[in-house]
Amino acid sequence: MKLGIHFGYVIAGVIGYHKPQFSLIGDTVNTASRVCSTSEPGNVTISQSAFTKVKNCKDIMFTRRIIEAKGKGNLVTYQIKNDFQRVIEAKKNSNLGQQQILHVYHYQEINQNIVVQHIQNFQKPIKLQTQKLNQLFELEFNSFTKNQNEQYNLYFKDIIFFSNQLKKQDIIEEFFQNQIYESQTRQPIEYQMWFIYQCIKVISFLVVNIKLIKLFIQVMIIKCFLLLCHLIVLIKYKQILQINSLKKTKLLIYSFYIFQQFIFLFETFCIDFSQYKFSSTFQKLDSYFTFVIYSQFYTQYFIEKVIIFLIIILLEIIICLLKAEYYNLIQFLTISISGAVYHLIMHYLIIQFKIKCFNDFRNLDFKKHLYKRFLVNLLPSHLMDQFLLQQNEQQIQLSDVLEKTTLLFADIAGFTKYCSGQDPEKVLHMLQNIFVKFDKQCINHDVYKVYTIGDCYVVMGTINAKKRQYEVEAKNVINMAFSMIKIIQIAQKEGFPDIDMRIGIHTGNVIGGVIGTDIVRYDIYGADVLIANKMESNGEKGKVMISEATYQLVYESFENIYQFIERKEKVEIKAPLDRFSECFF
Repeated sequence: MKLGIHFGYVIAGVIGYHKPQFSLIGDTVNTASRVCSTSEPGNVTISQSAFTKVKNCKDIMFTRRIIEAKGKGNLVTYQIKNDFQRVIEAKKNSNLGQQQILHVYHYQEINQNIVVQHIQNFQKPIKLQTQKLNQLFELEFNSFTKNQNEQYNLYFKDIIFFSNQLKKQDIIEEFFQNQIYESQTRQPIEYQMWFIYQCIKVISFLVVNIKLIKLFIQVMIIKCFLLLCHLIVLIKYKQILQINSLKKTKLLIYSFYIFQQFIFLFETFCIDFSQYKFSSTFQKLDSYFTFVIYSQFYTQYFIEKVIIFLIIILLEIIICLLKAEYYNLIQFLTISISGAVYHLIMHYLIIQFKIKCFNDFRNLDFKKHLYKRFLVNLLPSHLMDQFLLQQNEQQIQLSDVLEKTTLLFADIAGFTKYCSGQDPEKVLHMLQNIFVKFDKQCINHDVYKVYTIGDCYVVMGTINAKKRQYEVEAKNVINMAFSMIKIIQIAQKEGFPDIDMRIGIHTGNVIGGVIGTDIVRYDIYGADVLIANKMESNGEKGKVMISEATYQLVYESFENIYQFIERKEKVEIKAPLDRFSECFF
């Protein structure tokens, strides 16, 4: 194993669209990679900046080296001897002899900066008061959390398909629109009760002496017509609500309500309340009951219900003034208005509670949709079912062997040089814009994004191992490559002229699987993965280079679509394959 350590400033951010990935961006990351790649197996190599932080440690032995790093020129590095066990034992013996006390804390419990601040001299005992330590940790943790949240809000918002932050008025409108859909699935119990009440009222009119009701026949015809209309509404209730328009639904409700009120006024002036006083109570109950029933429709705004209530009050006052025997005005004010106001207040509270519940469920559905989308894009579809079956197990084992899988490796040429002279924030913003466009093209071309490492972008043609078409997968990957080239060309015109892209494609057998415990990801392994990487590293800027295996696969099936130019020199594939491969542009 090779280990490389470098010290510097980086910026962390989430990059991607359908499969976002947490990334560290900056020249520090590139330099650390070069330090690691030039290290020797079984040793730890540190950079010059990391050396300045630990050079005063007498227990560590350094060997100075000058190496040539890709894109960085000559770098001064320091190799640490692999004798840490001896150093640790010597340290323990020295500490025991001096009775030195050293408190060790888990990295998640205390920030390293606090420890470095208070450990100034290893020769002196370290005594940290618990209260002071907790205060320092709390201050450091709050600062760290604040910075992380700012980065999260700045960059994570770019990966959301749709925003769940709506204005209050938009939420209310969406709630009332949703009430139409809910009404289609339930029976209108209140409306049925009102219909039964009207039937009882018609029967009561038949029982009453005809002389007590003026224009008795006309009243009965109108009442029967009204009942027929409401019966049709009850039968076609769900079909009527399928208009799925809030305005049309309200128009229908108010039309019925106005029609009902005209009939109510006509009945009221036709009844002789002086001879049949019970009819006055019956009519008042009719008015109040009609208001209650129509206000049960949750497609109406509260202000609309208030307007209806005020209209009812106005009509009742007019009736009281024109027909003194109809109802006592004082009784009307004390009973009718009080009951209606109470009903409005309760209905308002219920509506507000329903809107809050609707918004909570809506946010919950949004998060469920978001998590589901992340999970679906985390793994190829043929492994998703296995993952869901094994999610309750402590250790998930998911792996498969994919034959004739086409792989794409893409690297932004000039990225290291660009990072050296730019702020990490600007680099992250540039990379975010490019990779989001790449991710969208993955969806368009039906290919699977494996992962990104820095400026390296890896794609696999296989999305579902149960449904394979080798030639189509290779064609999709090649089309993806040309789309990536076009995106880079657009970026060059938008202010990044120094960047370009090399793309390498190879078809072979790979081993895919999920690695990790707490943080898992899908990764691919095998000699053909190395070949695909070599196709990229030996390619040319602005071109797509494919291996002989990919060429043979697509040439037979798509000869007339692509033009192939054979590379003059073969690409050398070193250990463990130790062979040369023909390549084509």
